[in-house]
Amino acid sequence: MNENRFKELADAWGGDISRWPEAVQHDAKALIEKHGELRNYLQAATELDHKLDAPFHLPGSEFLQHRILATLPEAVFDAGWKRPAIAAAAALFVGLAGGFGGALVGPNEANSVVSLEYTDAFDGLAEDWMAWEWSDA
Repeated sequence: MNENRFKELADAWGGDISRWPEAVQHDAKALIEKHGELRNYLQAATELDHKLDAPFHLPGSEFLQHRILATLPEAVFDAGWKRPAIAAAAALFVGLAGGFGGALVGPNEANSVVSLEYTDAFDGLAEDWMAWEWSDA
């Protein structure tokens, strides 16, 4: 093994010789004993390993966010706050119109014939059911 091959292995496998292929580990250790300056190269490879193993987080810039958002397709229809407001106003109008319309169509006097018919129709239901339940019918 020569120095160039040692540097290639350090670049490929990192600064820890025990992670290198077993066939070259013995030769690499022997070459370090001969050439002490290779320890510095191995130390640099170890530092690079630590940097690569560390969690990496790069915050995005505001300019990058604007560039990403600029590539998004535009919405076909964007009503914003108007659509829900119009729906709420329409529901309110229909409710009020129905309430006032029902008041105009329904009975408006307490003693009218229609009012008495409703009263007669639903008056005494509890007593009728109680009588039917205990009858021998």
